Amino acid sequence: MVNNIDTGRVYNKPTDKGAKRRKDMSNLALADLNSLWVGFDRLHNEMIRGFRQPEYPRYNLIRSGEDEYTVEVSLAGWNKADIDIFHSKTDGKLSIKGNKQDKDQEGDSYLHRGISGKSFTKEFHLAEHVVVEEAEFNNGLLTILLRLKLPEDQQPTHINIR
Repeated sequence: MVNNIDTGRVYNKPTDKGAKRRKDMSNLALADLNSLWVGFDRLHNEMIRGFRQPEYPRYNLIRSGEDEYTVEVSLAGWNKADIDIFHSKTDGKLSIKGNKQDKDQEGDSYLHRGISGKSFTKEFHLAEHVVVEEAEFNNGLLTILLRLKLPEDQQPTHINIR
């Protein structure tokens, strides 16, 4: 492979038929693809935000059957009072927010602090007819049960064959 410094193009070594040109993908940025999202602004914005989703706190998404899902969020060392859950039905956003009240004893000093207590916001974008059934916090694990509830007029119907 030969790199042409003047043009930035990369060529394979010449063969009997000449050099074959190959595109250099290293200069491709996500911003270059923005022009392809005409009419899909919401999807584009959600994908961009999804790439920037913080890793803390860790979570599991579990599918149980056709219409039931579970979100498990690991929150060791947290109290139920420090966690808020919001479900916006207008944009389908499920938000989990944590703001831990610092309860360090005066005079205590940590030799090592490995259990995180930093504030966080974790967001999930739910489909149109997904509802939050219940939430439970037990032994440092926040469990949120989600269920797909289609309206009667949108549920599949059985058609008899004559």
